[in-house]
Amino acid sequence: SKRGLTLADLLPKGWDFQKSDGSWLSTTELEGKTASNVTVAQLPIRKVTVTADRDVYQPGDTVVLTAHLETLPGASVGTAGPYYWVIDGSRMEAPPPGSPKDVYTLTNVRGGTHTVQCHVCDNGYTTTSEVSTFTVEQYDLTQGKITVNYGDPELGYFADSFCFSPETDSSAGTKITPSFTVTCNGKKLEKDLDYEIVSGGSGTDAGTYTLTLQGIRNYAGTLTQEWR
Repeated sequence: SKRGLTLADLLPKGWDFQKSDGSWLSTTELEGKTASNVTVAQLPIRKVTVTADRDVYQPGDTVVLTAHLETLPGASVGTAGPYYWVIDGSRMEAPPPGSPKDVYTLTNVRGGTHTVQCHVCDNGYTTTSEVSTFTVEQYDLTQGKITVNYGDPELGYFADSFCFSPETDSSAGTKITPSFTVTCNGKKLEKDLDYEIVSGGSGTDAGTYTLTLQGIRNYAGTLTQEWR
Protein backbone atom coordinates (compact mmCIF):
# COMPACT_ATOMS: atom_id res chain seq x y z
CA SER A 1 0.00 0.00 0.00
CA LYS A 2 1.20 3.51 -0.80
CA ARG A 3 0.05 4.50 2.69
CA GLY A 4 2.33 1.89 4.26
CA LEU A 5 -0.56 -0.27 5.45
CA THR A 6 -0.47 -4.05 5.68
CA LEU A 7 -3.33 -6.52 5.75
CA ALA A 8 -2.78 -6.90 9.48
CA ASP A 9 -3.35 -3.15 9.93
CA LEU A 10 -6.86 -3.56 8.54
CA LEU A 11 -7.87 -6.13 11.13
CA PRO A 12 -9.80 -5.18 14.28
CA LYS A 13 -7.79 -5.13 17.48
CA GLY A 14 -7.47 -8.62 18.93
CA TRP A 15 -7.79 -10.39 15.57
CA ASP A 16 -5.13 -11.86 13.28
CA PHE A 17 -4.47 -14.41 10.55
CA GLN A 18 -4.46 -18.05 11.62
CA LYS A 19 -2.96 -20.92 9.63
CA SER A 20 -4.76 -24.17 9.01
CA ASP A 21 -2.56 -25.90 11.63
CA GLY A 22 -3.79 -23.49 14.33
CA SER A 23 -0.62 -21.38 14.50
CA TRP A 24 -0.60 -17.67 13.79
CA LEU A 25 0.82 -15.90 10.76
CA SER A 26 3.40 -13.24 11.61
CA THR A 27 3.44 -9.87 9.89
CA THR A 28 6.83 -10.60 8.29
CA GLU A 29 5.40 -13.72 6.67
CA LEU A 30 2.85 -11.54 4.87
CA GLU A 31 5.30 -8.98 3.48
CA GLY A 32 5.30 -9.16 -0.31
CA LYS A 33 3.62 -12.57 -0.29
CA THR A 34 0.25 -14.13 -0.93
CA ALA A 35 -1.10 -16.08 2.01
CA SER A 36 -3.30 -19.12 1.48
CA ASN A 37 -5.13 -21.49 3.80
CA VAL A 38 -5.48 -18.80 6.44
CA THR A 39 -8.51 -17.47 8.24
CA VAL A 40 -9.17 -14.33 10.24
CA ALA A 41 -9.64 -15.34 13.87
CA GLN A 42 -9.77 -13.77 17.28
CA LEU A 43 -6.57 -14.09 19.25
CA PRO A 44 -6.93 -16.44 22.24
CA ILE A 45 -5.00 -14.12 24.59
CA ARG A 46 -6.88 -10.88 24.91
CA LYS A 47 -4.69 -9.17 27.44
CA VAL A 48 -1.66 -9.64 29.71
CA THR A 49 -1.45 -7.76 33.01
CA VAL A 50 1.49 -7.76 35.42
CA THR A 51 1.05 -7.24 39.15
CA ALA A 52 3.53 -7.09 42.03
CA ASP A 53 2.92 -8.74 45.40
CA ARG A 54 3.18 -5.33 47.12
CA ASP A 55 2.69 -1.69 46.23
CA VAL A 56 5.95 -0.50 47.83
CA TYR A 57 9.11 -2.34 48.87
CA GLN A 58 12.03 -1.60 51.15
CA PRO A 59 15.66 -2.03 49.96
CA GLY A 60 16.59 -5.67 50.28
CA ASP A 61 13.01 -6.96 49.89
CA THR A 62 12.18 -9.70 47.40
CA VAL A 63 9.91 -8.56 44.56
CA VAL A 64 7.47 -11.13 43.15
CA LEU A 65 5.85 -10.30 39.80
CA THR A 66 2.94 -12.26 38.32
CA ALA A 67 1.55 -12.22 34.78
CA HIS A 68 -2.23 -12.60 34.48
CA LEU A 69 -3.79 -13.68 31.17
CA GLU A 70 -7.22 -12.62 29.98
CA THR A 71 -8.23 -15.22 27.39
CA LEU A 72 -11.16 -16.19 25.23
CA PRO A 73 -13.63 -18.45 27.03
CA GLY A 74 -12.45 -22.03 26.85
CA ALA A 75 -9.05 -21.16 25.40
CA SER A 76 -6.08 -23.15 26.67
CA VAL A 77 -3.12 -20.84 26.19
CA GLY A 78 -0.02 -19.65 27.92
CA THR A 79 1.13 -23.11 28.94
CA ALA A 80 3.42 -24.21 26.12
CA GLY A 81 5.07 -21.02 24.90
CA PRO A 82 7.75 -19.06 26.76
CA TYR A 83 7.30 -15.94 28.85
CA TYR A 84 9.83 -13.13 28.42
CA TRP A 85 10.25 -10.58 31.21
CA VAL A 86 11.62 -7.09 30.58
CA ILE A 87 12.63 -4.98 33.60
CA ASP A 88 13.67 -1.35 33.09
CA GLY A 89 14.00 -1.99 29.36
CA SER A 90 16.33 -5.00 29.70
CA ARG A 91 15.30 -8.56 28.95
CA MET A 92 15.82 -10.74 31.99
CA GLU A 93 17.24 -14.23 32.15
CA ALA A 94 14.70 -17.04 32.07
CA PRO A 95 13.57 -18.34 35.48
CA PRO A 96 15.20 -21.58 36.67
CA PRO A 97 13.81 -24.78 35.08
CA GLY A 98 10.67 -25.95 36.81
CA SER A 99 9.72 -22.48 38.01
CA PRO A 100 6.27 -21.10 37.16
CA LYS A 101 6.55 -19.17 33.89
CA ASP A 102 3.97 -16.62 34.94
CA VAL A 103 5.94 -15.61 38.06
CA TYR A 104 9.24 -13.71 38.14
CA THR A 105 11.20 -13.07 41.34
CA LEU A 106 13.72 -10.27 41.81
CA THR A 107 16.20 -9.83 44.65
CA ASN A 108 18.51 -6.97 45.65
CA VAL A 109 16.59 -4.44 43.57
CA ARG A 110 17.96 -0.91 43.86
CA GLY A 111 15.80 1.88 45.18
CA GLY A 112 13.51 3.84 42.89
CA THR A 113 10.60 3.18 40.54
CA HIS A 114 11.04 0.35 38.03
CA THR A 115 9.15 -0.62 34.87
CA VAL A 116 8.14 -4.15 33.92
CA GLN A 117 6.60 -5.87 30.90
CA CYS A 118 5.82 -9.49 30.18
CA HIS A 119 5.74 -11.01 26.68
CA VAL A 120 3.70 -14.21 26.42
CA CYS A 121 4.31 -16.41 23.37
CA ASP A 122 1.63 -18.87 22.35
CA ASN A 123 1.56 -20.90 19.17
CA GLY A 124 3.52 -18.41 17.12
CA TYR A 125 1.88 -15.26 18.47
CA THR A 126 3.22 -12.91 21.16
CA THR A 127 1.06 -10.76 23.43
CA THR A 128 2.80 -8.01 25.37
CA SER A 129 1.54 -6.48 28.59
CA GLU A 130 1.19 -2.78 29.16
CA VAL A 131 4.08 -1.23 31.09
CA SER A 132 3.52 -1.46 34.83
CA THR A 133 5.69 -0.20 37.68
CA PHE A 134 6.76 -1.07 41.19
CA THR A 135 8.65 1.07 43.68
CA VAL A 136 11.49 0.31 46.08
CA GLU A 137 11.66 3.09 48.66
CA GLN A 138 14.96 4.90 49.13
CA TYR A 139 16.58 5.87 52.41
CA ASP A 140 16.70 9.59 53.19
CA LEU A 141 20.32 10.73 52.86
CA THR A 142 19.47 14.03 54.55
CA GLN A 143 19.29 12.06 57.82
CA GLY A 144 22.93 11.04 57.42
CA LYS A 145 26.16 12.61 58.61
CA ILE A 146 29.48 13.57 57.00
CA THR A 147 32.53 13.39 59.24
CA VAL A 148 35.69 15.04 57.88
CA ASN A 149 38.67 12.97 59.01
CA TYR A 150 41.06 15.62 60.29
CA GLY A 151 44.18 14.66 62.20
CA ASP A 152 46.56 12.96 59.74
CA PRO A 153 49.44 15.40 59.02
CA GLU A 154 51.01 13.06 56.45
CA LEU A 155 47.86 13.33 54.34
CA GLY A 156 47.55 17.06 54.90
CA TYR A 157 45.01 17.08 57.70
CA PHE A 158 45.44 19.05 60.89
CA ALA A 159 43.85 18.23 64.24
CA ASP A 160 42.28 21.68 64.77
CA SER A 161 39.54 21.19 62.18
CA PHE A 162 41.11 22.31 58.97
CA CYS A 163 43.03 20.80 56.05
CA PHE A 164 46.32 22.19 54.86
CA SER A 165 49.02 21.65 52.29
CA PRO A 166 52.41 21.74 54.06
CA GLU A 167 54.50 22.05 50.88
CA THR A 168 53.85 23.57 47.49
CA ASP A 169 55.87 24.63 44.48
CA SER A 170 53.12 26.93 43.22
CA SER A 171 51.72 30.18 44.54
CA ALA A 172 48.31 28.78 43.67
CA GLY A 173 48.70 26.11 46.34
CA THR A 174 48.20 22.37 46.16
CA LYS A 175 44.74 20.90 45.66
CA ILE A 176 43.42 19.31 48.83
CA THR A 177 40.85 16.52 48.78
CA PRO A 178 39.50 15.98 52.28
CA SER A 179 39.11 12.50 53.71
CA PHE A 180 35.60 11.98 55.04
CA THR A 181 33.20 9.28 56.20
CA VAL A 182 29.47 9.19 55.47
CA THR A 183 27.02 7.35 57.69
CA CYS A 184 23.23 7.00 57.62
CA ASN A 185 21.07 5.07 60.07
CA GLY A 186 24.20 3.60 61.60
CA LYS A 187 25.60 2.30 58.29
CA LYS A 188 28.81 3.49 56.65
CA LEU A 189 28.06 4.47 53.04
CA GLU A 190 30.26 4.00 50.00
CA LYS A 191 31.06 6.53 47.29
CA ASP A 192 29.57 5.72 43.84
CA LEU A 193 27.48 2.98 45.41
CA ASP A 194 25.35 4.94 47.88
CA TYR A 195 26.23 8.55 47.00
CA GLU A 196 28.06 10.76 44.51
CA ILE A 197 30.06 13.94 45.14
CA VAL A 198 28.25 16.87 43.54
CA SER A 199 30.59 19.71 44.54
CA GLY A 200 33.11 20.84 47.13
CA GLY A 201 35.14 17.66 47.01
CA SER A 202 38.46 19.51 46.77
CA GLY A 203 39.95 22.97 47.16
CA THR A 204 43.15 24.94 46.61
CA ASP A 205 42.74 28.40 48.10
CA ALA A 206 42.42 29.04 51.83
CA GLY A 207 38.80 29.30 52.90
CA THR A 208 35.67 27.34 53.69
CA TYR A 209 34.21 24.83 51.25
CA THR A 210 30.89 23.01 51.26
CA LEU A 211 30.98 19.34 50.38
CA THR A 212 27.68 18.31 48.74
CA LEU A 213 26.67 14.68 48.24
CA GLN A 214 23.76 13.26 46.25
CA GLY A 215 22.18 9.94 47.18
CA ILE A 216 21.98 7.22 44.50
CA ARG A 217 20.53 3.69 44.24
CA ASN A 218 19.05 3.01 47.69
CA TYR A 219 19.51 6.60 48.90
CA ALA A 220 17.78 9.83 47.89
CA GLY A 221 18.34 13.46 48.80
CA THR A 222 21.44 15.56 49.41
CA LEU A 223 23.81 15.97 52.34
CA THR A 224 26.26 18.81 52.96
CA GLN A 225 29.19 19.51 55.27
CA GLU A 226 31.57 22.46 55.46
CA TRP A 227 35.32 21.94 55.65
CA ARG A 228 38.32 24.33 55.74
